Amino acid sequence: MEIIKQLTKAINYMEENLLESITYHDAADHVYMSSFHFHRTFKILTGFTPNEYIRNRRLSKAGEEITLCDLSILDLAMKYQYDSLEGFSKAFTRFHKISPLKAKQGDVKLKTFHPLKINISFEGGKSMDYKVVSLEPFYLLAKNKKFVFDTEINLIPGFWDEQIKDGLFEKLANYSTEPGIYGACHQVDKTSNKFDYGIGVKVDKKLNVEGLDVWEVNNPLWAVFECKSAEHIGKVWEVILKEFFVNSNYERVEDLDFELYDDKNPNIFCELYVPIRKTK
Repeated sequence: MEIIKQLTKAINYMEENLLESITYHDAADHVYMSSFHFHRTFKILTGFTPNEYIRNRRLSKAGEEITLCDLSILDLAMKYQYDSLEGFSKAFTRFHKISPLKAKQGDVKLKTFHPLKINISFEGGKSMDYKVVSLEPFYLLAKNKKFVFDTEINLIPGFWDEQIKDGLFEKLANYSTEPGIYGACHQVDKTSNKFDYGIGVKVDKKLNVEGLDVWEVNNPLWAVFECKSAEHIGKVWEVILKEFFVNSNYERVEDLDFELYDDKNPNIFCELYVPIRKTK
């Protein structure tokens, strides 16, 4: 349940600081999570990105105030952390489907976006197939590319297509020590709005290969989940965050996670490895 406590604390922090110049990086830092893991966890559990949540709450509050207070539209924009009247007007109109000028005149319908409250409901009778395995430290030799959280995660399949066409698999085969292709995901740093995604193979030592990077994989304990298709990976992440970490005695470790693609089981698309540790 630790993950629920962290998100609840983060939501409370955002609510208390809507009038301050905060971003989701500040909320992540407040609950001691990296921006990458906070962003992904928040989006999967709530359906909104943290920035969408902050923006929608500010615009909702601005809509409540616009017909009730004596502040000008510009002052209201500044109050809710917009740098310009134009930017505020566009965002307000997009959210409320009416301009702030017309809303200011009153007798209009405005949209409300209530604060989030995370409630976990339990449904019986479902099985969740996973295994917990121990792995010795190893290296990944990978072709790496940076993606932006909010806007570019859907570009990863295209990255795979590009590398297949460019002969990456044949190049990696010269160095691989075990069968299987890895798709690894890792934060750039704790405050970046980007993450690294790498396509690679397992190697037994650090190698210096032009155009490729080496990632160290050190976490000893992993939860492993089967994915039936590429589309199924997102659903599996929902199960991991909404069910596995809520109901198990494990918590996530802020380290890289990876998909492993091999031919051992023809009935699955890949296995998703998530770094974990036992809770106290």
